[in-house]
Amino acid sequence: MKRIISMLACSLVFAGVQAQKITRQYNNVSLSEALRQLNEQTEDYTISFLYNELEDFRITTSVHRKSVPDAIRQMIGFYPIRMTVDDREIIVECPQKTANRYKGTIIDEQGQSVAYANIALLSPQDSTLITGGVSNESGLFVIPCEQHPVLARISFVGYKTIYKRCETSDIGTIRMQPDTYTLGNVTVKGEIPQYKMTTGGMTVDIQNSMLKDVGTADDVLSMLPGVQGSEGNFTVFAKGTPEIYINNKKVQSAKELKQLKSDNIKSVDIITSPGAKYNAEVNAVIRIKTILPQGDGFSIEAFSQVANNRKWTTYDDLEMKYRQGGLELFGTMTFYNNHHSEDNRVGWESNINGDRIALDQTCPNTFWFTDLSGEIGMVLCAAAHRHASAGKAAAGRPGALGAGGDGSDRGHRRLPHRKLRCAGAKRAVAAGSAVRLRMAAVLALHEKPAPAHPAVRTAQCADGARADLPAG
Repeated sequence: MKRIISMLACSLVFAGVQAQKITRQYNNVSLSEALRQLNEQTEDYTISFLYNELEDFRITTSVHRKSVPDAIRQMIGFYPIRMTVDDREIIVECPQKTANRYKGTIIDEQGQSVAYANIALLSPQDSTLITGGVSNESGLFVIPCEQHPVLARISFVGYKTIYKRCETSDIGTIRMQPDTYTLGNVTVKGEIPQYKMTTGGMTVDIQNSMLKDVGTADDVLSMLPGVQGSEGNFTVFAKGTPEIYINNKKVQSAKELKQLKSDNIKSVDIITSPGAKYNAEVNAVIRIKTILPQGDGFSIEAFSQVANNRKWTTYDDLEMKYRQGGLELFGTMTFYNNHHSEDNRVGWESNINGDRIALDQTCPNTFWFTDLSGEIGMVLCAAAHRHASAGKAAAGRPGALGAGGDGSDRGHRRLPHRKLRCAGAKRAVAAGSAVRLRMAAVLALHEKPAPAHPAVRTAQCADGARADLPAG
C-alpha cells in the first residue's frame, strides 16, 4: 500500500511539473490577449500588465513546452517590451510611454510576410537614428515614437533597402523586392539566413547563408535583426549598446571584428534578455561562434576592403598560420586608412509677424586616421594534439586566452603565469591555451579634427529671399 501511495504521489508531482510547461500556438493575437489567457492557465505565476498598453503589439508564434517566463520572452521577441520576474509575479510593460506608435506590415514580392526585417526610424533632417524595431513572423511591426514626421528605412538580407517618409503613424504595407547581382551573365542569389528563436533571444545561421560572403564580422553584425551600426559601434533596438563576444572571449576592440572574416563564422546569437551570468547593466549580448579549423599545414590569407565617403577608406590585412596537431602558430599584419566625413543639418521654421522664417544650419565634420599594427602568437590545444597523434581529427577549436571551441577550457593545457615583453612594452599575461604577443599597438596614428570654419546658417523669408547668417 505504501508503494502504491508513493507512486501516486510521484505521479501528482510529475503532473504538477508538466503543468508548468506551456505549449500553445498564437496567430496574429494581441499580446494583451495572449497574456490574459496565459495568466488564466498558470497557477505558478501572477502576470501583471496594462491591457491597453500592449494591445497594439500582435504576435504570431508557436510555443512548445516552455516555462511561463520563457514563453513570455518568446512572445515578446524583438518588441520594445520589458519583462520582470519578481518571485511569483511577472510584470510585463512597455518602457516607452508614448501614445504614438508607428505600425505597418512588410511583405515580399509574392505577398508573403517578411519576418525579422529591420525598421529604423530616422530624422528627416539629418538621417540620424531615432529608434527602431523588427517585424514579427507575420511581418507586423509596432514602434513607439513621439516624433513626427520620420524617415523609415526598411532593410532585410537579400532585399533592396526601402526609404519611406512617414507623415502619419500608419506606415501601411511595405512590399520588398529581391536584391540580386550579376556575375558575368549569371544572376547570383544567396540563401536567406535561418533564424531560430531561443530562450532570451535569437540564433542566426551564418555559414549556410549569403551572410558568409559579406566580408567581415563587422559587416555581418550590421545586417542582423534588431542590430544597427558599423565600425564596431553597434546598438540593439530598445536595448542599447550590447556586449560582443567571439567564442566566449569579450571583444575589446573594433579591430577584432574587422579581422574575423564572415566565412569563418558559424552562427551569431542575439540575446535581448541576458541572464544573471551577465552584469546587471547589460541589456543585450551578441555572441559570435566561429567554424572549427580543419587540417594541418601552412596557410596564408590576404584580405582587402575599400569604401568611399568623399575620400577612399581602405582596410588590408595579411594573416599567416602554421598548424600541426594541436599547435598553431600565427602572425597578422593590418593596415587601416580611414577617412570619415558627414554633414550634420538642423532645420528650424517659425512665423514672425506674418513672415515665415526657415533656418537651415549645416555643420560639416571630417576626421581620418592611419593605423598599422600586427600580432604574433601561438595557440595550443592539448586535446586536439592527443587526437591528432592517435590519427583522429582535431577535436578542439583553438581559442584565445583559455577559450576552447565553445569558449570553455576543456582539453586545453594550462600554461604558467608569466610576463611577456614585446616591442619594449611590458604586459602581464595569464596564459591559458593561447599566448598572443601584440606588437607595438599602433605604429602610425594621425588624426585630423573637424574643420575650423564655422557652420553655415541660411535664413529664408516668405518672399523667397535667402541670406547666409554667421554661426551662433
